[in-house]
Amino acid sequence: MRDPARQAVLALTLSANLLLVSACGGEEELLNVLTIQQRVIGTQSSLSTAQRLLLEQRVNLNLALGGSWQD
Repeated sequence: MRDPARQAVLALTLSANLLLVSACGGEEELLNVLTIQQRVIGTQSSLSTAQRLLLEQRVNLNLALGGSWQD
């Protein structure tokens, strides 16, 4: 997984999971867990948006070069 955006999502997800485990053990405040989870969701949303835009651009390029929806 070389994509920096995907690596960021993975790193934040792991951090959120570790904080959640710590919170369940009473070692971490719930607010910290919720904050990191919010960051994970925001980063996942940004990644999804970027992926959608990339796909749209590929379709537009294909159409601009004379491609069609049918083979």
